[in-house]
Parts: sequence; C-alpha cells; structure tokens
Amino acid sequence: MDKFGKLVVGIKVDIQRTDGRVHSSMISGINLDTKSVTVEWYENGETKGKEIEIDQIFALNPTLVVQPKPKPTPSNKRISTTPSNKNARNENHSAPSPKAHPQSGYCLF
Repeated sequence: MDKFGKLVVGIKVDIQRTDGRVHSSMISGINLDTKSVTVEWYENGETKGKEIEIDQIFALNPTLVVQPKPKPTPSNKRISTTPSNKNARNENHSAPSPKAHPQSGYCLF
C-alpha cells in the first residue's frame, strides 16, 4: 500500500488547528522520513504554516487514502460442488420412497 496515498504538493486538505478549528490549507511539502506534510494557509493577510503527521491528514481527508487491492488467494477462488464423474452416486441423497401407482393403487418399489 502507498503510505502517502494521494498526497501531493499543491493539493488542498483540511487541517485541524491546535485550538480545534478545522480549515482548508495547501500541502507545500512532504517529508518521507518523518511521515509528515507541511501545509500553508492565509490568515489575516499572512501566510501561516504547520507540519502535520500524515495520519492526521488522512483522518480529516479520508478520500486521500488509497485502499489496497485484494490479492487473489485460494479462499477467493470458487470451488465447484458438482461431481466430476456423472455416474458417481451422491451420498447425500436417500433411496427414493415407494410411490403409489396412480392407476392401480399398488406401491412400486
């Protein structure tokens, strides 16, 4: 799985400030070593910035997470339950029950 998902420099993401406010910002850098991103936003005529761990970015921006594709495993394969030998007797069926002959009223075995 790509640990940085769809994170690229220049995209807008929501961040949460220390005081709890959530607002939009732009990713200005990605630090692979610290698994964090640097974001910038404008506030009161000033450019502000902050470094945020990618887990926090993904928590507020779940659409940026790349889901892993399932790998084919033996448990994903369909298993045929049809006997390969058509003449083989199916052990799950019991012998047919005697039925009354509709015209004679006698039981047939």
